Parts: sequence; structure tokens; C-alpha cells
Amino acid sequence: NELEEMFNSIDTRTPLGQRDLLLLEMLYATGVRVGELVNIKIDDIDLGRRNILILGKGNKERYVTYGEYCEDALNEYLNDGRLRLNTKQNNYLFLNNNGGELTERGVRYILDQIIKKTGIQKNISPHMIRHSFATHLLNEGCDLLTVQKLLGHESIKATQIYTHVTTDRLKEVYYNNFP
Repeated sequence: NELEEMFNSIDTRTPLGQRDLLLLEMLYATGVRVGELVNIKIDDIDLGRRNILILGKGNKERYVTYGEYCEDALNEYLNDGRLRLNTKQNNYLFLNNNGGELTERGVRYILDQIIKKTGIQKNISPHMIRHSFATHLLNEGCDLLTVQKLLGHESIKATQIYTHVTTDRLKEVYYNNFP
């Protein structure tokens, strides 16, 4: 519900609004770390396959996939907002209002501004959105190894921290399937 409220609070009639919607969509749709997000370059995106090459921790590369909502936000931003923001011919996907590359701190500031437009009374970090990505996948039946790969975790232990949140889902499956 909170994510939905955040998405709905963004005015996409402006270049910065288009960027902010894509930023939020991409954090949630891909589960990337904020440092990975700000380092995405235009050349890293395969629009046809809906894949993005991510340079993760330890300079390890992985591909992340995104869905239709993110695709729509990406296309609008690429075809309108980014063209208007890109005054410095920058190759980074996410640009600040001066045409330079967006920083991790800038992403956190943008999220804070989005939250201020809503009725949400808590601090939501980019990592909390990553956590929601993993939790929602697990709640919908995605296996732990796949979530590990999508998050770019070296160890399954790092991914297991997301499993405790799915207790309600386990109960639901049990009650719906046990004779």
C-alpha cells in the first residue's frame, strides 16, 4: 500500500517526475542496490529483452529483468524527460536537474521528497524497497536460489534474511493444501 501511494504521488508531466517514477519503479521491479541503480548507463539497457546489465558488489556483473510498468516508465523517461534533462550529453540513465549523474544521496533525497507528498509517516530507504522486492517474490512462490541471483548475493545466507517475513504465506499454503 505504501509503495502504491508513493507511485501515485509522482507528477509525470515534468522531466524530474518522469525520472522519479522510473527510479522508484526500477528499485522495486529489479531489487537493485542504490549504488547499482545510479551507475546504470544507457548502453547497459537491452530494451528488447527488458534486461539491464548491473555491475554489483565486487565488480560482479549480473542481468536484472524488469516488467511492463517499469518498461512504460523507462520509455516515457527516455523519450521525453531524459532528453530534456540531458544538457551535458551524459551516458548515465538517471540524471539530476543539472544534467549530471544522479548520486546515491540524490536518490535518498528524491525518496524523502516522494514520501513527503504522501501520508506515510515513516522513513523508507532504497534498501527497504529492495527488501520488499525480495519478500514479494518469496511470498509469490519464487525459490530462494532465484531470489539470491536476482539480488546479486554471493551467499544464500544473505538472502535467507528475507524468508522470515513470509510466515503468513507459509501458513496460507499449509491451510490451503494440507488435507
